[in-house]
Amino acid sequence: MSRKAALAALADEMITSVNRAGNELPVAALDGPGSWEVWNCADAVSHCSAWLEQDLDRLKSPGQVIPIIESDELEQTNRKIYEKYQKLPWVKAKEMLVQITADISREVKSMTEAELDQTGSYSDGRTRPLWWGMAGHLGLHVAWHLGIVLRRHDLEELSVSITEDVVARSAALSDNPMWLAANHYDLAAAYAQTEHPEEAMQELEESFRHNPGLREFASEDDDLQNLRYRDDFRELAGG
Repeated sequence: MSRKAALAALADEMITSVNRAGNELPVAALDGPGSWEVWNCADAVSHCSAWLEQDLDRLKSPGQVIPIIESDELEQTNRKIYEKYQKLPWVKAKEMLVQITADISREVKSMTEAELDQTGSYSDGRTRPLWWGMAGHLGLHVAWHLGIVLRRHDLEELSVSITEDVVARSAALSDNPMWLAANHYDLAAAYAQTEHPEEAMQELEESFRHNPGLREFASEDDDLQNLRYRDDFRELAGG
């Protein structure tokens, strides 16, 4: 499958995932009262849309240097996004995500494979293919935020199913070890938070095989806290 075809499939899977979550969540979880600490589904979806808008700008201007946002600045940025859209109804939030996804898909369709694969530069000197950040926000980022909302409303198995389906599409984009490691890691986190410890350990092993540098991060990652009692996790992650 070509990169463009894989990105199109990922975009379709993401929209399907949002619809699945919206169909199963109680009405109050879609756009009922929320807070900065506890987002409803509209908050999560509008947050993801805002980041995809930045990705669309980068696709249109591929030569720009992509700034690295430090953790304190990232929280400020995300809080501004939350405050801007916190009163957005679920229907409007979903429409916004569908629209930005369609805009990105149209831009990707107009590009060549070589243009998508051209190297993008980050302000810290790192380089990645142009499609990388956009694809991460199109797939793993959305699945992660949907998972938080779904688990809060006792829909753990749906959160796992959505992450599995998104990761299957996302991982098909590239055999780059760093990319595969990120996909296996996110699936491991979904399993760890939904009482699937054996599956989580298998995915972590795959993730570390592709990128051993994730071990230190995993040892302190709250998303994996349900695994910390396990001897095999401490041996694998060094925590």
